[in-house]
Amino acid sequence: FGLKMRSAMNAAKRMRMPVTLHFISGPSALYTGPGSDGSLGAFGIVLEDRDLGFLRFLPVILAKEKRRAQRQHRQQEFEEAFHRNLPSPYFMETRRNVNRPGPDSIDFSTGRRYIESAGAGDPPRRTIMSRALLALAALAVFFPSSAAGQGVRPAVFAGQFYPADPARLAADIDGYLDSAAASRPEAPPRAGRIVGLIVPHAGYVYSGRTAAASYALVRGRGVETAVIIGPSHRVAFEGASIWPEGGFETPLGVARVDADLAGAIAKASGFRFKPQAFAEEHSVEVQVPFVQRALPGAAIVPIVMGDQSRSTIRTLAAALARACRGKNVVVIASTDLSHYLPKDKARATDAATASLIEDLRIETIIRKVEAGENIMCGGGAVAAVLLLADKIGRPEVELLARTDSSGSGGPVVGYLAAAVRAGAGPVQEAFSLDREEKAELLRLARAAIKEFLARRVEIEDLSGKDKLRAFRGAFVTLRRSGELRGCIGLIEPTLPLGQAVVRAAIYAATEDPRFPPVRAAELRELRVEISVLTLPREIDDPRRVKVGTHGLIVERDDRRGLLLPQVPVEHGWDRETFLGECCVKAGLPRDAWRRGAKLSVFEAIVFHE
Repeated sequence: FGLKMRSAMNAAKRMRMPVTLHFISGPSALYTGPGSDGSLGAFGIVLEDRDLGFLRFLPVILAKEKRRAQRQHRQQEFEEAFHRNLPSPYFMETRRNVNRPGPDSIDFSTGRRYIESAGAGDPPRRTIMSRALLALAALAVFFPSSAAGQGVRPAVFAGQFYPADPARLAADIDGYLDSAAASRPEAPPRAGRIVGLIVPHAGYVYSGRTAAASYALVRGRGVETAVIIGPSHRVAFEGASIWPEGGFETPLGVARVDADLAGAIAKASGFRFKPQAFAEEHSVEVQVPFVQRALPGAAIVPIVMGDQSRSTIRTLAAALARACRGKNVVVIASTDLSHYLPKDKARATDAATASLIEDLRIETIIRKVEAGENIMCGGGAVAAVLLLADKIGRPEVELLARTDSSGSGGPVVGYLAAAVRAGAGPVQEAFSLDREEKAELLRLARAAIKEFLARRVEIEDLSGKDKLRAFRGAFVTLRRSGELRGCIGLIEPTLPLGQAVVRAAIYAATEDPRFPPVRAAELRELRVEISVLTLPREIDDPRRVKVGTHGLIVERDDRRGLLLPQVPVEHGWDRETFLGECCVKAGLPRDAWRRGAKLSVFEAIVFHE
């Protein structure tokens, strides 16, 4: 939706039409009809066309987005009311009037707003105009045009998500922390350094005790800066927004922003400060009082993720690794788990999510978050913290607590507390396969292709061999008369090795866009080759690429190319040719490896029939 709005604005500029940018707030701002205004979230870019005909095409393009946005807003309103323990007039009113224009809804033909007054028994409700005026006043006070972001952000959710009274707030948090420390079982100290925490961001009455389980581990440890990463619940935008300087106010005082570290992360990531991202965002604010009590004197760096795409996650993780190197920093991923599932289903979903986190299944988490699965609202922040620990080396996750918002069987929100360490996991042992295990994988690959071509089903690995159950990336290469006939694989270890080979074999036979699908009649003429991969690791010097030893991955601008270790050997390439050819495969200029492309290497066990 944001990209389409930006495209429309650029088109208006090309046509030399007058365009105005301003802020607006409220659910009806999610979409309006021709000739009115439209924005994304509680604050956003609004395109205003004084020649009303220009926006005539928007209802057709954005009709689906309008319905989705309205559903999302109703869910969001309900979530906030649920966490604040307040009734939600918008949610209740919409349910009563489901077949007629609801509160703050839009008439497409005229762009008129229907503002229905709440029933006599409902709490008073602010209109869109009053919300907009309050929002604009807040922006004027907190973000003066001469020095946007240099002031102190006030506490917006004090008295709602957490107590507004300083004494009560301090007592509540200290009680949570003391209880968490007392209930932690006796165990030998764990190896490694805590580089990240995973904490919920609901109202303290719901998730405060769970959050304290994480904060208690770093209480009083002399952490210099806490980087707090939360998802945007109100505003959608590309990338992330990093608060540059000043502070965040809570009833406990002002938490100072570490301007140097914030600037370093912004420079390394290229993310710009967007004040509207913080104006009504609770995921970061609710963490600040906990930081003030658990880490007294620590500075903060607040970050809000406008989207949770693979590109944003990886860019943020790389920037954190670069900017935080050599500093005593803890990175806090602010997230709740599943939202509004029945208790039994929520428990199963949250357990599966916790297992993904504990097992460091980063690629699977990113894929599920990008697909919009109901597993975590802040999955991008969690993935970024896990990637950071992985970049530092030998990561390990300790699950501390998992709860939900209610003791009943009705819809609940899940909460998780976890600590992420680096330098704690076991040293990765060399992975090897014996002759029997290689033969079994080759048999599986051929059987998978044969069965899929005959019945369109994916067979299962029933061998029961331990090494074939280990999670590994794998590629399957098919050759006919020495010529390539297909090659596809799974880079990340998202499946057990046996099943990864099955799936890669099917993909290589039927999905490689360079070739027509394999026919059953030619299967006997194919030779199957398998490459079992180690985990890719990023390198900062192209001279570290070893031809004949390393496979190579080149990434830039959401493009990625991969070449297996045997490819440069087969073609007689030197290092620079290898790097250039991998860039070309990614759809990048041949010299992109010299100009900011990300380089990763891996090794592989290669064997064939």
